[in-house]
Amino acid sequence: MKKQKFGLYVIGRFLAKSDITAQVFSMESVIKLPKFVQDAAKKYGLSIEEAKALQSAVNEGASLMSNTAASTIQTVRSAIYESTKKHGGAKDLLKELRELIVDDIGELNRDWKRVAISETNAIFNNGYLAMMKPGEYVVGISMPDACEGCLELINGKVYKVRATPAEDYSTLNPRSAKYIELAEIWENEVWVGKNNFGRSNSRQKRIDPNVGNRKDNLREKHHHEHSMPACPQHPNCRCRWIRINPEYQYVNKEEQIKLRVENEDEWQEWYDDNIKPPTQKKYGD
Repeated sequence: MKKQKFGLYVIGRFLAKSDITAQVFSMESVIKLPKFVQDAAKKYGLSIEEAKALQSAVNEGASLMSNTAASTIQTVRSAIYESTKKHGGAKDLLKELRELIVDDIGELNRDWKRVAISETNAIFNNGYLAMMKPGEYVVGISMPDACEGCLELINGKVYKVRATPAEDYSTLNPRSAKYIELAEIWENEVWVGKNNFGRSNSRQKRIDPNVGNRKDNLREKHHHEHSMPACPQHPNCRCRWIRINPEYQYVNKEEQIKLRVENEDEWQEWYDDNIKPPTQKKYGD
């Protein structure tokens, strides 16, 4: 009984300390926000995560939309901003988009529900990562109906947060030391704005895009062509990042977040496999 009470006491102290740290960190984050975001946060009573998402909407919203005009991207970005500052989610953004795009004949057939889900998730994940310090860790959370790619790369997987984006390595020699170094960073770290634009989960790629999937028209993909850990992982993706402290928490084999005090041996095994360098896996393994 005493051991159980001590365990609960440790958990309580840990959670209390985490709450205090979060409050202090939030105050520091608010001061660094642009004034127009601070003003919106004050007017609409936004949380720090919503405020960071608002900043992400302005900086990166709709930036990955393809086959569309710059004016449409700006319209979508404006809709994301208006929806986010009013505590809106994907459903609210979809309503805003349908009202704004109604007169644009060229865009009427676009799947705006997919756009709303993808953009809302992107800005909140980017906003969340922007709250964190370099070197901290996040764990991915996926929906029960998540695709194989999300289950493989996101759900229950832990990644280190990076301050700045890793370099593009698609033009480097795949056998070069620099390519291998960057491949490991892309596999094991996440950052604001990281995405899978131009990548996919398929194992092979067409040699000639205009020819079908004939055996003689397929090749094995290079590392930089494969999907990497990022939220959203793909259009319509609803996966999210959440903070995890590897010194006190871990992810068990059922992909549940647990406290270290619950099972020290299980935590140690997980820590050795996921946190100690090299992190999750090495390119080429």
